[in-house]
Amino acid sequence: MVKKTRKRIGGGLRPLVPDSRDFKLERLGGFFLEPKMPTKSFLVAEPKYIRDQGSDDSCTSRAISTSLEKSEGVRISEEFQFAKTKQLEGSIEQWGADPRLAVKVPVKVGALEKKFSPYTFSKDGRDFVSDWRNYDSVLDVNARFHKQKSFFRADDRPGTKDYFDSIILSLWQNREFKRTAPFGIDWYGRWNFSTTGVIEKVPENESKIGHMVEALGLEVSPISKKLHLVVQNSSGTGWGDNGVGYFSREAINTGARYGAFQFIDLTDEQLARILYPCFVKRLWKDIFN
Repeated sequence: MVKKTRKRIGGGLRPLVPDSRDFKLERLGGFFLEPKMPTKSFLVAEPKYIRDQGSDDSCTSRAISTSLEKSEGVRISEEFQFAKTKQLEGSIEQWGADPRLAVKVPVKVGALEKKFSPYTFSKDGRDFVSDWRNYDSVLDVNARFHKQKSFFRADDRPGTKDYFDSIILSLWQNREFKRTAPFGIDWYGRWNFSTTGVIEKVPENESKIGHMVEALGLEVSPISKKLHLVVQNSSGTGWGDNGVGYFSREAINTGARYGAFQFIDLTDEQLARILYPCFVKRLWKDIFN
């Protein structure tokens, strides 16, 4: 039997700073989306193009790129995503990325198809790849073809009992568009060498780092026989179930505290036109009923 060596995941997710301007899917769910929870297994999209970030701090760019690949139908450059995140920050030195800033890149700039990217992490290294000044400005034009209109907070939704259900409901309501949900979680050292990817509990008194992964749907755990959140990781196909993990409700509710996000093809103006009459209707009902 070949013994698996422990692999260190670099993570790269900084704590999410509260921002009242975040638009949450709760507003859509509360007004005109029917908040019915799925009761059986489903996948928004199959796991595909598993990344391997090694020990660098690019987890946000990997999770966001693989998420966009499923909805856009093309390979997306995680290198360009990381560089543009650093450009919004104004520096390449700081470790990791702010999750909200990272998801703003596809909305503000776009997403570059991988075939157009001149650099790779493996060939050019983290520092060179992350420096936006190394990229030709014509790539910004190419990236606009996959520009996203908006993003939502897909977590902490009224009408659901916990964080786990909030993510599941958001996935379920956007499954038609293959919108997966990049989200942040506390990542523990022992998880690095999981051979099954099944994560049931959060360890106590163990070091952890912030890490962004991609939520895909629900699947029954072969161990507990309960529904688990299906997660695509960025630690290569040697981790877990060919790069995929299955996280219990307890693990998600305890460790997922960095926000969950989804992209959607509605501009701010379109959202305002949709939500304002819904808000007035709800307010009228609350006052007179």
